[in-house]
Amino acid sequence: MEKQAHPLFGELVYDEDCEKYEGKTTVKLQNRAAEIDFRIDCIFGMGVLEETHCETYNALMKDWDNILSDVYKSIIQYQNERWGDNDHTASFPKFKTLQDAIDNTSLFEITISIHPEEFGLFKGQEGRFVVLMFDAEWVGDDARALSVALINEKVMEVTSQEII
Repeated sequence: MEKQAHPLFGELVYDEDCEKYEGKTTVKLQNRAAEIDFRIDCIFGMGVLEETHCETYNALMKDWDNILSDVYKSIIQYQNERWGDNDHTASFPKFKTLQDAIDNTSLFEITISIHPEEFGLFKGQEGRFVVLMFDAEWVGDDARALSVALINEKVMEVTSQEII
């Protein structure tokens, strides 16, 4: 794995097997800085960081607080739609407030891609594509991960399935 320093993303390592750059980034969560995993998907295996990756990241960070608020609202809706589907989900209260969603999820990864149309859910769509991954115990007994897909900084999908 080859390490490189990028002026925007900092130190990154390219994983040829996964065709992704990996590193860490710092974001603001609940008015505190949090270091999380950061991935940049190079779908076509070229290992090239494109200007679109930078534009996507800058657009995400520029409006981070508002985007995160929309993400948490979508998580509330997702959790309420699936609440009570099984004994595990019913053992957690339904979320009513943004604070409920914040208290019961933990962002651990951001992945940036520039080709949402490569993923089945998003065929025919184009734009800045980001997936936020959250640890969420209430999602299920075994899989605790929650994926939130954004295109052009708008929530497109919330799912317990891995999107990228």
